[in-house]
Amino acid sequence: MVRSGEGADCTVTDYILTKTNEDQALELLKASRPTTDGYGGEHTVTFEFYKLTRNDEGIPGDPHRYWQRYKSITSKQKYCDVHNAMKAELLK
Repeated sequence: MVRSGEGADCTVTDYILTKTNEDQALELLKASRPTTDGYGGEHTVTFEFYKLTRNDEGIPGDPHRYWQRYKSITSKQKYCDVHNAMKAELLK
């Protein structure tokens, strides 16, 4: 299940579903930041990238398709809202 998280001031977790440029595979981007001092502060944002992966090996307990994380990066600046972080650092 995918859930976004927000407070009165800022969105602290959200997702974007897109296709990759290389092979047009589905990709999920999760942007999140800590809320240790509440929802209104500024923090660096973690961007986690997931690709939709097929369980070709038939690994027991894993679904037929699942989201596999392949990359994680941290924003250069601090943000209150993860949407602002995505616009400033990823969607140039």
